Amino acid sequence: MWLSAAGSMKTILQLENKETCISKLSKMGIPCPDTLGFIRKESDTLIWEDKRGTKSDLRQLLEQEGRVFVKPTDGYYGRGCLLLEKLDGTYVIANDERITFTDLAGRINKDLQIEKVLTNHPDLARFHKASLNTLRLITMKGPNNGIYLDRAVLRMGINGKHTDNWCTGGLAVRIMPDGTLDQLGLYEDPSMAPTEFHPNSKIVFHGQKVPFYNEAVDLVLSIHRHFSRINGLGFDVAITENGPLVVEINPFFSLFQPQCGGVRKMYYKRYLPQALRYAELTDQIL
Repeated sequence: MWLSAAGSMKTILQLENKETCISKLSKMGIPCPDTLGFIRKESDTLIWEDKRGTKSDLRQLLEQEGRVFVKPTDGYYGRGCLLLEKLDGTYVIANDERITFTDLAGRINKDLQIEKVLTNHPDLARFHKASLNTLRLITMKGPNNGIYLDRAVLRMGINGKHTDNWCTGGLAVRIMPDGTLDQLGLYEDPSMAPTEFHPNSKIVFHGQKVPFYNEAVDLVLSIHRHFSRINGLGFDVAITENGPLVVEINPFFSLFQPQCGGVRKMYYKRYLPQALRYAELTDQIL
């Protein structure tokens, strides 16, 4: 994990919380997932509370939407995320498992944010359709307070999982500066060998073009400039047929070091100039 924050702790906490982050971005006019409200647990019953505060039975939401994606507002690493699909008044499909609403209520012990299910751009869906395959774009503040893209990876789920997170077994492939994929996909588990193709779809990574890549990079750079007191931010960006959407902003994020290299380049670009400048100023004072 990389502690990037040097700015306002209030802003950091707002970005870290998925509820307040999406609300803040939406007010800025940033394209984000469509939030449908929250799942609240009241007296062992799951309640859907929409954005206006109106409460209804969760079954009503699934009847209306068919399926939704839910996640903890304070979660990390894809833990606690569920794809809920309508079945009937007694059963629901939760991450491909058929369970009762009563059993589902027993598994949920915190409020969950509800979002419409996003659909990958076809060029990304073909790798692995079951998951939303997102870009992790890491932006940093440079020595002259300019914002630059430090590293970028495409994350993909495997084996039918609905999350693409590295820690849930997903793959990460480095995105090159021209917006094409690098040669190897890596797992977080070092015992799993790197692969040149997706294990399920068998699509070779090298040279595959990421759609709307330049637009996604421009979008996250513009957002980080709005929060320029923060040294670094990790953006999760979905690419749909209509372009990029910001799913989350992470003030504390993984550097994907095995995939993108260590921190030496970042050190020389970001921190060494500041350290030298500080030493220069100190000498002048003394």
